[in-house]
Amino acid sequence: MNLTVNPCEDFYEYACGNWKNTIPERHSESKRVNVLDIGFKLNKIIEIILQKKAIVQLVPEYAEELKLARKFYENCRQTQLYPMRKTSKHLEILQKIGGFPAWDDKWNAAQFNWLTMSSHMSEFGIETLIKEDIFSEYPFMPYFLMPSFGFDIKLSYDNLHNKSSMAYLTNRQRMYEILILYGIGANKIEMVLEEIFDFLAEILMVVNGFKEDEYSCEKLSETLKPFELFFNRQTAKDVKRMAIRIQKELRQSLLEATWMDAKTRKAALLKESSMKLYEVNRINLLLFENHIRRLHGLYSEQFNNQTKPLQMMLGMEVNAFYYPLDNSLHIAAGVLQPPTYHPVWPISLKYGTLGYILGHEFSHGFDVQGANYDYTGRNSYWWSEEASQQFEAQAQCFVQSYGNYCVPEINRRINGLLTLNENIADAGGLNLAFRAYRRLANEQSKKVGSPRQAHGKQETMPGLNLTAEQLFFVGAAQIWCSSYREMDYWQELTNTHTIEKYRVLGLMTNSRDFANTYNCPNKNGDKCEVW
Repeated sequence: MNLTVNPCEDFYEYACGNWKNTIPERHSESKRVNVLDIGFKLNKIIEIILQKKAIVQLVPEYAEELKLARKFYENCRQTQLYPMRKTSKHLEILQKIGGFPAWDDKWNAAQFNWLTMSSHMSEFGIETLIKEDIFSEYPFMPYFLMPSFGFDIKLSYDNLHNKSSMAYLTNRQRMYEILILYGIGANKIEMVLEEIFDFLAEILMVVNGFKEDEYSCEKLSETLKPFELFFNRQTAKDVKRMAIRIQKELRQSLLEATWMDAKTRKAALLKESSMKLYEVNRINLLLFENHIRRLHGLYSEQFNNQTKPLQMMLGMEVNAFYYPLDNSLHIAAGVLQPPTYHPVWPISLKYGTLGYILGHEFSHGFDVQGANYDYTGRNSYWWSEEASQQFEAQAQCFVQSYGNYCVPEINRRINGLLTLNENIADAGGLNLAFRAYRRLANEQSKKVGSPRQAHGKQETMPGLNLTAEQLFFVGAAQIWCSSYREMDYWQELTNTHTIEKYRVLGLMTNSRDFANTYNCPNKNGDKCEVW
């Protein structure tokens, strides 16, 4: 924290100003974010598990899986890597899928067939120009989007035309090094690269012409089960109690929402009462074993109906998400550690971190995307025309509020429309978590006599002269402490999540509870609100 800063003027700097001076140096190919740094801890845990032979005796029910994982790990460590080089096998594959005009002077465009190339590439699990899939749940509709093209850094229209940007230079250098392996002359490589980037610019112009869509995707693989060693059963109970309290506040917010008419409110309450929270510490072992047996050929075969959302939860991921096709909330065990959770933390801090995340995900069931799925998860729009218009009017406030932030490092403004859904979920999540905490604190104070007697020392942090409610907001902000390079800012321009600094600033600026807690001068000013 940087306690010299006025929290009402720059809460991000106040909460995160000293973070970059306290984090350990770690190799990272992208931005550093406090909550995402959990991944480094999880990798260390996995390393410990894989290196200990005795681990099998400690978790006998997963003995076979752990033996297999350890064997794979040891073989991987002993593998010697060589620089990539051109092989006849590579050229055979290229010829099979339709040839490689940059390398083959005899290549004939008239003999090229797009469908043949696509079918051959799909055999290797390679995405072509159009990535297609079918939702594995009702209504089983197809969806299409642009693939990543295998680039190290995601290209956007901005950094594609900025030839000094890290994204342009890195991807160009990578393609150059690949092409030179095939004996292509430098002049021809320059010509090929120029044509590639012109082609990509045309593609992005087409893609940017469409409204940003949200896609549901299923992550199908989990290869390790270390929950018994690093996941306390009491934690699961604690998280579940917190989720139940936040869901109750969600229901109350739905009852109070001014933009809903009676019909829409009735549908919303039905959806809320049907929402499911999946346990975070157990995964169906039989389905896991089935998955291991079926790893071969995943590109050519979709999972059957056994693949329910329960199996989408990956324990060692730093993730929590709302799944609209099942109207369910999922929390991976990997996220349940600092800076998002610790069992001995003050209650206010738990609600400010994990509680805020839970509230954020609950809110997604009732935003523009959630409006397309009813209480069963079926594709059914349940908002009335009047409610939709009212929501849109209130949402416009968020678009303008976040769009006012300019990122000086790249001289670009935050795209308030692109990030709208996540910003509304942030505001809703923070509000739900704070209300849930306040209600819990009031209940405990009535039992004991006063909030201080109820919470005692557990509601304070050593060295910080903060009230419990102030600690709540510090926790919510600190999960987004981050460190960026210039290339990271360009990369994040196409992200549906606001750049972390402005995510915190926008969130607190539009929170009445925050303004009241810190007694900010603008506490009675206009705020963007949906919930």
